[in-house]
Amino acid sequence: MLSVDDGARAIEFYQAAFGAETKLRVEDNAGAVVAELSVGKSAFRLADESPEHQDFSPETLDRYSVRMILTVDDPDTAFQQALPAGAKVVLAR
Repeated sequence: MLSVDDGARAIEFYQAAFGAETKLRVEDNAGAVVAELSVGKSAFRLADESPEHQDFSPETLDRYSVRMILTVDDPDTAFQQALPAGAKVVLAR
């Protein structure tokens, strides 16, 4: 489960960057989102942060709180697709 600052925006990012499909999406009256997305055969969930449950986004913590590894058939193409969607290079070899 990824804790994010803006669930709706995060879903848009994963769709644009990796072609993610939304399998489940629930929004409360305030617009907070919980969703399950899939990329290929892999699935993950994301939700707006919930400070009342000690669940914070990286923006609130001012650091990353999780690392994900995405396995794809063509990593170079996935990388080039993710950049214009807003992905940032943090390590290049």
